[in-house]
Amino acid sequence: ATVYVSSVPNATANAGFTATTNATGNYTVAVPDGIWYVAAGSSAYNASADQVVAVAGANVPNNNFTLDANVQMSGTVTDLSGGPVSGATVYFSRFPNASDRPFYTATTNGSGAYNRSVQDGTWYVCAGATNFYTSLDQAVVVNGANVSDIDFAMESSIRDIPRTANLLFGCVT
Repeated sequence: ATVYVSSVPNATANAGFTATTNATGNYTVAVPDGIWYVAAGSSAYNASADQVVAVAGANVPNNNFTLDANVQMSGTVTDLSGGPVSGATVYFSRFPNASDRPFYTATTNGSGAYNRSVQDGTWYVCAGATNFYTSLDQAVVVNGANVSDIDFAMESSIRDIPRTANLLFGCVT
């Protein structure tokens, strides 16, 4: 995990100093005297809330954190008739139009199913695949619990054009 230290609130976004925990979860970070906001996070865990720590010429031990594991977001991608879309890409973004700026992606299996580990917050999720139009975003709020049934029914982008021999032309003069 990474430990973030900041002179202002929201240490994970405003870190002036960082430290990486060792294999047993311990860390050390040297900072000047003052009031500091300290938080911890990892790609596999939600970031902790800030702890306010006063440093005045001495070590400040026992600033410990408990991190909550990310949750799973899952669903199925099908075509409009309900058949699975294997190999589709599901896009996860913190911004609308998820396929334009994905933070994460997942690929569907042979049954059209996908799952992805994500942090708490609002996610914009959509799906796309070869020969299909990219779906519209679904805004999904994640708050400490797994979220399932984020499903997409994809519309084919393949045009059904009849063979020339099957076309009937007429002309009225």
